[in-house]
Amino acid sequence: MNPQQDTHFEIKKLGVFNWQVPDTTTVGWRTMAGAAKTEEDWVKFFLAPTLDSHVPVQLAKLLEVARGAMIYSWYFYPLATLGAEQCFRLYDTGTRIRCGQLGISTKTVTKKGVEMDAPFSANVKSLMKKGIIQETDQYRWDAIRELRNSSSHPERQTILAPDDAQTILCVVVELLNDLFR
Repeated sequence: MNPQQDTHFEIKKLGVFNWQVPDTTTVGWRTMAGAAKTEEDWVKFFLAPTLDSHVPVQLAKLLEVARGAMIYSWYFYPLATLGAEQCFRLYDTGTRIRCGQLGISTKTVTKKGVEMDAPFSANVKSLMKKGIIQETDQYRWDAIRELRNSSSHPERQTILAPDDAQTILCVVVELLNDLFR
């Protein structure tokens, strides 16, 4: 069997001889999709969404890791999913930073007196009360929380298509840009 085509757990089985060979699943997706037919198109596909300059650098750095994983899914298809999952975590960090900028506490005290980070949902609610997050966007933020929770506590493996990962990247950029306006 060709080592490039070997699979393990239904994904590319990585080895010394094939780790820099495009993943056949990625090749298949590119063949069927209208976007990203070439390496250059692939990179541009994931570089397109950009954060505004007023979004904190800390978030921009985290976004670049997510974006990089998506770009490298050219070689290992599941990296698109890992990049998307990193995007879900960016929302939590973004709300915490934005609350801090506005003087909103991001800490809570347990019944035993232990100080902990406030849950993501509490930070979203605080930002909604201040009018930073619009009520009309609440369903999006609730969906994000659920996706973040399911990706952080998986019951099974999830593999997203690259266009789904790129959509998630576009939405995280849009909402973070709005959050820091």
